[in-house]
Amino acid sequence: MKIIEGIFLILIFCWVTLENTLESYLRTAYYQGFHSSFYSILMLSLVTTLLLFTPVWIELLCRGEFMKYYGLKFEREMLIWIVLAVPVIVAIGFILDPTRLAPRSELEMIEKHYTGYLPSSIAKIVAEYYSPMYLLPISLIVIIPSTFIEELWFRGLIQFKISNIKTLGEASIPTAILTQSIIFGLAHIYPVALSPYLPVSKTLVFLYAMLGGIILGIVTYRFKSILPAWIIHTLGNLITVISCI
Repeated sequence: MKIIEGIFLILIFCWVTLENTLESYLRTAYYQGFHSSFYSILMLSLVTTLLLFTPVWIELLCRGEFMKYYGLKFEREMLIWIVLAVPVIVAIGFILDPTRLAPRSELEMIEKHYTGYLPSSIAKIVAEYYSPMYLLPISLIVIIPSTFIEELWFRGLIQFKISNIKTLGEASIPTAILTQSIIFGLAHIYPVALSPYLPVSKTLVFLYAMLGGIILGIVTYRFKSILPAWIIHTLGNLITVISCI
């Protein structure tokens, strides 16, 4: 079992590295043309992925039951929650969409300086360089591993750890869900979280990610598994990106 888990993590590691490389390459190409070194982007992505996965590997070495701990086993009841949660998250994203609600000045700044900050911006980059037949596979390559590593971190490492703090008593579960959702929201307004720019866009993106994080946290708690949250997160992001193309 440890061998299977190890192989699984190595494959995910490679996929996340590829996702980081592809996304960074697209952004660099959008700004500078295809003149930047692909090798340098790959090495930077490799280091980033190593940093992201180090706590996960430590967890695996300590427990030896990665699959069981994160609940990576499908249950039929998960389908009901997935079918219900995906449209809710997509609807929240539509309601709080910065491209509809943010001032034009902020949208122009995003277009000029923070391309990739919004899903519509990423979709625009992909659509500009690739034909429609490549859009879906490229979107899947970018979205699936990124949502997996986010679920490992936020609903997995953070929520699971806090929910196991015995001193919190009955408050451990709501505290865990709320904490990870707030951190999840803050992570989504990087790199301008601490700057005075884009106040409306930042607020909308934060609220959307936080509310989505709460839903994903509840689903994770219900099944003691990050699997349904990963599927919901992936489908939600995929629908959002494709709808922007």
